[in-house]
Amino acid sequence: MKEYANGGSTVQEQYFGLSLCRARMVIECAFGRLKARFGALRRAMDINLHDLPFVIYACFVLHNYCEASKDTIDDNYVTEAIRYNRDNQPDPAPAVVGGDSLTAEGKRVRRVLTQYLDP
Repeated sequence: MKEYANGGSTVQEQYFGLSLCRARMVIECAFGRLKARFGALRRAMDINLHDLPFVIYACFVLHNYCEASKDTIDDNYVTEAIRYNRDNQPDPAPAVVGGDSLTAEGKRVRRVLTQYLDP
């Protein structure tokens, strides 16, 4: 999901952008911790796409087990994994399906969430 252009023109749009940024940071850190623990997630895997969700889910379960068992991850590994992820993201391709329908739907969802998060 994208922020509003220029940070938003209203207080509600600016608050939405801030909330989205905070959520994105939490997600990046969570995936950074997962990638720090399981290095295989940091590179392309030679695996059937149908099986990939099961592999990732297994990593989630194992990671949670390790966390519950107090098996810590060095913060340097987490920082490195997050940095690697940011530096190696593919350029976003414009999503066009059936004309501009995804963009219009995305804008509608963003508008609804903006109203929901209204401070």
